[in-house]
Amino acid sequence: MTDLEIVRVPAFDDNYIWLVHDPVSNETVVIDPGDAPPALAAAKARDWTITQIWNTHWHPDHVGSNLGVAKAGST
Repeated sequence: MTDLEIVRVPAFDDNYIWLVHDPVSNETVVIDPGDAPPALAAAKARDWTITQIWNTHWHPDHVGSNLGVAKAGST
């Protein structure tokens, strides 16, 4: 069994973005990326590539940067 690595990334004044990384598959999920730059910076600092985007609900502070994260991963 592999231990997942979980990182809490502060966003805005009162929210968090979550990164969940599986070191075996090298998959990284970003959860609720309302603000792309902090999520992308946290992943880059760990040399992780975001491979999936998950959202817990549709509020803009949770989904507002889905496209920005997706575009950053496709370059």
